[in-house]
Amino acid sequence: HTCGVDSRKGIQCWGSDASGQLQAPSGEFLHVACGERHTCALDMGGSVACWGDDGYGESSPPEGSFSSISVGGGFSCGIEVGGAVACWGQDGLGQASSVPEGHFAHVNAGQAHACVLDADSAPHCWGWNADGQSSAPDLQFTAIEVGTYHSCGLDLEGGLRCWGRGYEGEGQGEGGGGEGEAPIEMQTFVDVAVSAFHTCMVTTEEELFCLGVNEQGQSRPPLGLFRSVTTGVEHSCGLALTGEVSCWGSNEWGQSTVP
Repeated sequence: HTCGVDSRKGIQCWGSDASGQLQAPSGEFLHVACGERHTCALDMGGSVACWGDDGYGESSPPEGSFSSISVGGGFSCGIEVGGAVACWGQDGLGQASSVPEGHFAHVNAGQAHACVLDADSAPHCWGWNADGQSSAPDLQFTAIEVGTYHSCGLDLEGGLRCWGRGYEGEGQGEGGGGEGEAPIEMQTFVDVAVSAFHTCMVTTEEELFCLGVNEQGQSRPPLGLFRSVTTGVEHSCGLALTGEVSCWGSNEWGQSTVP
């Protein structure tokens, strides 16, 4: 499924609603994040609201004020106003309980692991690490995103660095490239989104670039100028400079059909 905050600060969702993950509450919101079968949003006052599957408590956020949120497979995380990270939900691999202590500016939750950036732009990851997806390099990043088997970050120069599994090309942060594109190590980026088997980025020229599995067309983005990108398991969506949303890839549940 896919969700977004519209120009009136309301939430719009589309795709599969098998667990009620499309049943967004009314109100005004700053940000919304989609997981596998649940969704969370940050309202104007800093409170978190979640809906959909709650089998592990992933849709039961703690009280308090948050500055950002992210949603994973069966768990959710947020940065409290004071800078501490909090996670809730599924915890079989420590993804909800092994959070680092300290003050952080950004958190991103994947299928069963998560990463944060501290005040010095250094990454800290925890949870599932079978493929090295939680073994972040000793570098500084401006952004960090995690999927299922791999994680990626944008370094201070805008270069893409990935770690974890890259068997399908989804984690080729220092090589590879699409047809007709310059090699990825020669490009710089302003946004990155990571999924199970593919990765998409927005270049400094505001164009989309994707790597990895493309069986459903999820790694074949449209032409145009974009400001941000997000990825699902087999689909991707981008926010154009015009404010319009475009999605591509699998549309089995209508997740790529923007209302």
